Amino acid sequence: MRPRRRTARACALALGCASIAGCYGEDAATPSASAADAATEGALGSTAKPGSVITTATFARVVDDKRGIADGLDLDGRVSGKDDAASCHQQDFTAPDGTPGIDNQFGTLLPIIEGFVGSENIGQLLAAAIANGQLLIVMSLEGVDDPVNDPEVTFHLAAGRGAPLLDTSGAYIPEQTFGIDLFAAPESTLPAHITDGTLFVGPGDAVLPVRVLDANFNLSLHGVRGRAKLTPGATGGFALSGLLAGGLRVDDFKTIMPALNVGQELIKTAIGLIGVTADLAQDEHGTCLEVSAGLQFEATPAFVLPADPDAGAPDAGDAGDPDADASTTGG
Repeated sequence: MRPRRRTARACALALGCASIAGCYGEDAATPSASAADAATEGALGSTAKPGSVITTATFARVVDDKRGIADGLDLDGRVSGKDDAASCHQQDFTAPDGTPGIDNQFGTLLPIIEGFVGSENIGQLLAAAIANGQLLIVMSLEGVDDPVNDPEVTFHLAAGRGAPLLDTSGAYIPEQTFGIDLFAAPESTLPAHITDGTLFVGPGDAVLPVRVLDANFNLSLHGVRGRAKLTPGATGGFALSGLLAGGLRVDDFKTIMPALNVGQELIKTAIGLIGVTADLAQDEHGTCLEVSAGLQFEATPAFVLPADPDAGAPDAGDAGDPDADASTTGG
């Protein structure tokens, strides 16, 4: 196996754990030219919603392990220490700004994954996947009366459809129009509100598509929350800068892992550690069923065409199944 392909698959493993991300290698598919028709339709019509498209993404990390400082969000409303049985004795972190109760146990696994593939390789593959449109995640808001303070809005997240246009520096050109690819994943809808120009999302569940070389699956995240600075675009849409976080089910992870050709040593190590790292969704037997994870992201203003309800979206129940709808995703 070529090193680049092996690294890309390991990146898929990391993305499957952490949520919203993807990567590509030499054999990755280029976005179809016909998919760009969505942009043309949006430019000629008036049905597109103001939204944004993710342009950078990095895993929320443990910043200082000794001091217990990490990026992330409080997902369970608790400040847990090692004596807290409800979080399976996983101690919460403190955010760099001093906020307690941060849930990001996946951050403790990142150095182990990077030990196999290298942190620089994962970062480069993430950036390249976003730039070439393989990782295309769009977001939109409904019911916004005031972009500074609005107590009730609706947040949508979906797999995007279209071929992004880049400027000479390789960055997304703002305020492009994209469609929603229901063949890749169902659209996720979560409650939200805006306070002092900051968007707060959740809680709710979301389905995220992961399409990396021969890895092809949808990932369910539970108890999703988000926090991002919202800046209205010049002629529409909005820029976002912040975090999305949620819980990844341990059983989903163990189902996905064998389908990723990342090497038996990494598969065995990751499966062995994921259960003992779990800190959310405790069952009646005292076992935590989910691992907390987070993603830091930047998103540029865009317009998002409404999803076609007749497009035949995959069932949300297929999330976490590496074989679900693989023939219809074009991945």
